Amino acid sequence: MKKMTKAEKIFKDTYFECMKHIRDWGLEYNENGTPIGYTGLITQETVSTRTCNAVRKEAEKESKRLDMNEKYEIRTAEQQKDRREALKMVEQTIKNQEKSIKEFNDWLKAI
Repeated sequence: MKKMTKAEKIFKDTYFECMKHIRDWGLEYNENGTPIGYTGLITQETVSTRTCNAVRKEAEKESKRLDMNEKYEIRTAEQQKDRREALKMVEQTIKNQEKSIKEFNDWLKAI
């Protein structure tokens, strides 16, 4: 069996946590209409811009899988909706992580 990459593990862990959050609380939105995500990806490891890019690619793969599932009616509409919402939350979480990395790097340059 193929070993998961760091990005695959981070994506799967974050996706799972987002699905749990949505199941328990629903998908919440900011005032500007964007979904609310976590402040960072679900991992104990340090996350770099490169890792964020790799996790984003995993999210794109999942989006394509969901498109195929929808096309061939592999999952119910409700299951698809839950996964799409979780994916939106993951994508926002990636953006939040990237923002944190940028703010940290800007702070380092300032000192």
